[in-house]
Amino acid sequence: MYIKADRILSGITGGAINSAQLQALLADPGYLGAFRSGILYSPPRRDVLLASPQAAAVVAGSALAVAELLGKSSLLTAVLADSSWFAALVCSPTAVPLVYASATGIATLFGADRKAVFAPHAAQMTLSGSEVTAWRDYVGATQLWGGAAGARPTFDGPAPNGFTSVAFDGVNDALSAGPSGLFAAAATTFYVVVRPTTMTSDRVWIAEGGAGGGYIGSSGTGGVLQAYSGGTYNFAAPHVPTANTWQLYRLRKDSGSLYIKRNSSAEVSAGAMTFNAGAQPLIVGHRLNGSSVPERFFAGQIAEIVNLGKSAGDADADNIRITELLRSKYALW
Repeated sequence: MYIKADRILSGITGGAINSAQLQALLADPGYLGAFRSGILYSPPRRDVLLASPQAAAVVAGSALAVAELLGKSSLLTAVLADSSWFAALVCSPTAVPLVYASATGIATLFGADRKAVFAPHAAQMTLSGSEVTAWRDYVGATQLWGGAAGARPTFDGPAPNGFTSVAFDGVNDALSAGPSGLFAAAATTFYVVVRPTTMTSDRVWIAEGGAGGGYIGSSGTGGVLQAYSGGTYNFAAPHVPTANTWQLYRLRKDSGSLYIKRNSSAEVSAGAMTFNAGAQPLIVGHRLNGSSVPERFFAGQIAEIVNLGKSAGDADADNIRITELLRSKYALW
């Protein structure tokens, strides 16, 4: 079978390829064996492979091929730099680990305006038993830190498609001292993949670190965004958080105005709200108490938190890539 793959590809020059031929080849287990054996790692066969959108789609769905790419840094870099291949990887939960495996993948997916990327992959976690003591940011050297034993979230809770999450008990679990100034920028965008389990009282997903600072979270009335100034926004259908369901929220700030989007629903305006003026650090699962507001904790799971240092609306290229990756990765809709 290796010889078959070698002969078919050796007769192809440039980027042209017969689609039917390629599809038949890709369906042949011997082709993946050839890929694994290294036959396709050198030009011109590698160039033909990389030039084929059909190959991208099929290889992205192959756990065998993905495992091989993870072990071949030079080929992985070439794959991530190709737009057709990258699009295929983003749309395939099987291939998602490739995107997070290198600086090229992080830069390509999250764009030049990326400020923080927290995804609960084991390599980004420091644990004490099952409790998270530190959660590293893919983008910079910053980390979210857990507190004392018993007041830290736990790692490895279930998420769709076999991925993991971080679970908060709603009593005292929190992660603090994350990247600073994410809320303070005039233009900023947060993405949160979240599964609330308790909807009573205000349950904070992410917050700025100042006492009584702004946050986004859920409540028994269907969800509330509360700013430092005391203003609130109550979600209306279809933006109301759903208990015990994984969902993607986008919080977009543009020159003081805030916009909320849940899953694929149309974005709605939450109006103009003021967060703390200072460059406060990110807190996950907790908001500090202030002079007129109580302390809040989150009950549920968080699978991913992403922040961009710009206002990324529906048509923004970075937003499209990030949304598609999170949607397909966690089977959200």
